[in-house]
Amino acid sequence: MNFKILKINKKIVSLILIILLSNYVYAFAVSSTYWKDNPLELLPGETRNTHITLQNLVGENDITAKITISEGFEIARLTDSSNTYFIPFGTKKQVNLRVSIPNKTKIYNYNVKLILTTVEETGEFGLGSSIEHNIPVVVIRKGIGLGGLVLIILAIAAAGAIILVIYKNRKRGAFKKTNINNYGRKHISCL
Repeated sequence: MNFKILKINKKIVSLILIILLSNYVYAFAVSSTYWKDNPLELLPGETRNTHITLQNLVGENDITAKITISEGFEIARLTDSSNTYFIPFGTKKQVNLRVSIPNKTKIYNYNVKLILTTVEETGEFGLGSSIEHNIPVVVIRKGIGLGGLVLIILAIAAAGAIILVIYKNRKRGAFKKTNINNYGRKHISCL
């Protein structure tokens, strides 16, 4: 008999939780121009200002979010005056940050991990959650790069074409020079 009462009590508690939480629609999101397949690429010693966007587009409540950098804080910092952001319902808010790579870095892959903790006031108690957002940072090694490599290949191809034209024209005798030798006779020679 006690077992049946426990089952009924579990069902009642579950039903009450479902009813209470069904009024809470949470649709806070974060977007960024950089992700796993599109990392932020920087040279050693380079600094770049970038941003993420906080969105509160679904639901009906305003949200306050606090942002902390839990990983990559040695290269990234928030540049806004506060790390707490108020996002009214139906709006977006930009969060600015600066990423700086040391000149003599030996690390070529960084990850900037942002933790966004939200608190939504709903009556007498607050509901909150946490979102983790990663910005991968790849340090590009200094070198000729792809653009420099293309220029070198084009220069080699152009030099090869010029040499080929000169060689073929010599064979045909297109370059002839007329000289007068010591005996007053004309002498024709190829270069």
